[in-house]
Amino acid sequence: MRKHMFMLLVSGPIFADSSCIDGLYVGVGVGVASQSTTLDVAGGYLGNHDIGPDDNIWCYVESGDIDFAVRCRVGKSRATRFLGAVEVGYGKAVCTNYYLGAVVSVDFAANKDSGELGGTSAAACVYDSARVRNDGVVPFIGFRLGYYSPEIGGLIGVRFGGAYVGSRAYVRERLSQASHVAKLKNFTPMLGVEFEKVVGNGFSVKLQADYRFGSKRAIKGPMSHRDDNISLNVYEVTVPQLKTSGCSFKIMGTYRIAN
Repeated sequence: MRKHMFMLLVSGPIFADSSCIDGLYVGVGVGVASQSTTLDVAGGYLGNHDIGPDDNIWCYVESGDIDFAVRCRVGKSRATRFLGAVEVGYGKAVCTNYYLGAVVSVDFAANKDSGELGGTSAAACVYDSARVRNDGVVPFIGFRLGYYSPEIGGLIGVRFGGAYVGSRAYVRERLSQASHVAKLKNFTPMLGVEFEKVVGNGFSVKLQADYRFGSKRAIKGPMSHRDDNISLNVYEVTVPQLKTSGCSFKIMGTYRIAN
């Protein structure tokens, strides 16, 4: 009896093999996300005219016969919000303890409005009013790579792919008083690190940290204005440019439903 107990103690704990991370799984979790969006004036021009001191034109500098718009920063908004998340994935251990899988997930957070951006109060801005809204729903599709460590009974890995991020700007042009909505909807690269601890009976607990790389877009379209006077033929092109990036931190509970 004593001999058997001694052999059990010196042999150490018995760890599950890497097959415990194989198969189809679903997960739910909570966390926090931070997204930053910047609104710039991407540029424009005025042509076939002479600008006088009383023409009330903003954000332009003269260069020969054509006056080009100066790129200007209208403002920046950072939205930090609590989120809920769902995830579905499939993976399998290869070469003993290495892991390869695919994953689809969605983060759900509230949309957040910046309020009036401070740059509109400057005389150099072409917008009389501007605000930014950061979209809270972010789908992701990608792959998982990792290593299962029997000593800690967990998987250490990375995930990478594309996140579909969105933001929008609501602007009113100072010269024409025309209002527009500019939308950014782009897939942007995302890279994350994660640690998944197997707790048994198909259940795991997972910690994730993701970074969404910057995405930008100049929204071209109807944002121009023509003002015909006796001696003026003025074209105002006030193209907004949105840039967004973000990160998130989550704790997930997962359950493997099939091997």
